[in-house]
Amino acid sequence: MKKLLESNIIWKILAFIIAVCLWVYVVGVESPIIERTFSDIPITVDDQSGTIASRGLSVISGMNNFVTVTVSGRRYDMSALKADSIKAYVDPSFITGAAEYSLPVVVELPKNRQYELVSKSVKNISVRVDYLMEVTLPVTLKQTYNVENGYMVGNITTMPSSIKISGPRTEISKISSAIAEINIPNLSATQMLTVPIILQDSAGNELEQTYFEMDSLTANVSIPVMKIKTVPLAVEYYNFKTGETVDGDYSVSPPEIIIAGEPSLIDNTDEIVLTRIDVSTLLTEGSRVYPITLPFGITSVSGETEATASIYIPGYVTEVVETDLLLVQNTNETQMSTVLTNTVSVRLRGYEEDIEKAKNGGIVLAVDLEKQVYEPGIYRFRATPVFIDDSLTNVKILNEMYEIEVEIKYKTDGGAVQ
Repeated sequence: MKKLLESNIIWKILAFIIAVCLWVYVVGVESPIIERTFSDIPITVDDQSGTIASRGLSVISGMNNFVTVTVSGRRYDMSALKADSIKAYVDPSFITGAAEYSLPVVVELPKNRQYELVSKSVKNISVRVDYLMEVTLPVTLKQTYNVENGYMVGNITTMPSSIKISGPRTEISKISSAIAEINIPNLSATQMLTVPIILQDSAGNELEQTYFEMDSLTANVSIPVMKIKTVPLAVEYYNFKTGETVDGDYSVSPPEIIIAGEPSLIDNTDEIVLTRIDVSTLLTEGSRVYPITLPFGITSVSGETEATASIYIPGYVTEVVETDLLLVQNTNETQMSTVLTNTVSVRLRGYEEDIEKAKNGGIVLAVDLEKQVYEPGIYRFRATPVFIDDSLTNVKILNEMYEIEVEIKYKTDGGAVQ
């Protein structure tokens, strides 16, 4: 113990503890009173009770005021005081209508320390209030842009298309328009922009938005940029029965149109097919009017909605073929039938060489009596022509009425006619 007391370390520790206690005493108990000045404290209109709003009023002026305050307190407390913890406001609770009021400035200091307000640079401020008004205005797009060669701008849309604005009647009456402005030097691709909405008076001057409330401060502007291209109108021929593409000639008026769309769509579009014609059902050649149907996402710039196509397939003809292969099938067993017609003219449509094959292969017209009993006499029955050679799929038998004259009699027991 004696050695410990004789050591310098213990005395140093004791000296430190005593020094700390003295510092705490001086700062906390005997700390001197000092003053500090805080500038640019904003003065607010504190409508926590909702007096202004409940009376349909809105503040026009008095919002942009500041005060300088001097505060006193113990040095220790004053070191913790910050400007943003000092609140300055006016109480509008006794405002009764639209007018200009002189309201006292209230300075509120933090209550967790002992502070005292020494002075304030502003004792009263002028607050002007007016009746609240709401209007709805369309958002007008003010646009400046340059489009690169080979491109065009489509239908520009703005969202929202209108906005609600509320505020003092005096200020609201100054508003003439709500503007969304874009300025793009070179356009070659679709743009999606978010731009501020600016309020302007009738002279085009921008209005301060301090006293206004808007349901949207910005507008989303969509600028579709489309590539332009001139493409021909085409006619395609095919044979439904064989599934093959068929060569054919045509002319179209107008021969081409100007289209526009997203670059990827336009780059993959080299022609617009006006119509696809099934030659197996084509009865006649000549001119026909067809609607111009564009792929999804592509529009017509030149404005045509229909075109006239003149159809011609080289070597594709209509020819009449005579056939004497006339049959009656399924005659009732008690009767007998005799074909009285010698030949039937059948109209064929197809390539010349295929029609020659049809002539050589033969065409049969058959009547099916379906085992029914008929009174003896002469009848004309509808007959359906078919090719004996069923490979002639490129030749069409035109759908006309083909008939065969047939005489029907009863059989006798001995084979003689009754």
